[in-house]
Amino acid sequence: LCGTKKFPRKYLVHRKTIWETCVFFARTLSLYCNPGTKTSVVEQGMEILVIRESDSLACAVFCDAEYPKRIGFACARQALEAFRSSYGDTWKESTTKDQEFSFKELEGIIESYKDPSRKDPIARALEETDATLEVVTDTLNRVIVRGQTLESLMQ
Repeated sequence: LCGTKKFPRKYLVHRKTIWETCVFFARTLSLYCNPGTKTSVVEQGMEILVIRESDSLACAVFCDAEYPKRIGFACARQALEAFRSSYGDTWKESTTKDQEFSFKELEGIIESYKDPSRKDPIARALEETDATLEVVTDTLNRVIVRGQTLESLMQ
């Protein structure tokens, strides 16, 4: 019913084909996902995350396979909530015909989820831990080098 067609510049030539493929996968997976559940599929390094609510309103998120699933599903939930607050149940009248809704909030939602560490406290904590570990490792390496230098001076 709605989506965004922003693709990286290198895919500009194939944008229409990519969009049609994404629509096909989103529709197919949304149909096979039972109402009230979520599912994910990996296809050629791309992860497709689908949430289908109990009333069959569904959202599909396409991301790299390395992107954290829980963050992708959180993005889908936020998109569903924003769509529902904008359109309520009027979308149900369009299920028999191919109608595209104007959903300007979607691009803002996607933009806010581009960096998963901004939305995920666990990922942010892991990044901070990695940074701290790097500082500690560098410090220990300097101490070892100094210790070796002191030993060579004493000899």
